[in-house]
Amino acid sequence: MTRGIVIWDCDGVLTRDKFSRFGGVGAFGRVTWWALRKTGIAERQMRDAEPDVLAREWMRHLHELGFTNVIRTGRLESSRKITLDWLSRHCFEGYDGIEFRGNNQELCEFKLAGVRRSAGCVIALEDNESLCREYVKLGEDAPVVLQVTDWRITATVLTALTGGAT
Repeated sequence: MTRGIVIWDCDGVLTRDKFSRFGGVGAFGRVTWWALRKTGIAERQMRDAEPDVLAREWMRHLHELGFTNVIRTGRLESSRKITLDWLSRHCFEGYDGIEFRGNNQELCEFKLAGVRRSAGCVIALEDNESLCREYVKLGEDAPVVLQVTDWRITATVLTALTGGAT
């Protein structure tokens, strides 16, 4: 029996790179995600993203503690192969499912659908501050929401929440 579902964002939580803001950041300034995809830059960034080692360790550890780990990424379904290859290449284990946003699905709507306590979600790990605020607006149906900005801090909080360090 599971201790509950932990929802993991991908970019900025599993990766150290925060390129995927669906508005573009970094060296490209504020550009549309569509333009990044059209030029192939988005795929290259997804493929070459640097993994966060603590995130990988905690995903495995939470799975061992009996939690169900689900990656719920704002990446589009068309990014499935690149994402699964990346997860495998960087030895991410312990995730029980992965969900991608549909082409016509709005990011916030997609993300909110998966983080309700009534659906079994007990912890949501997200780097996007505005999405974290939206999660909290769910009130009593909101899981514990952790905005991941530094995995050392996140690991400390997860240790307190779950009763076990890695």
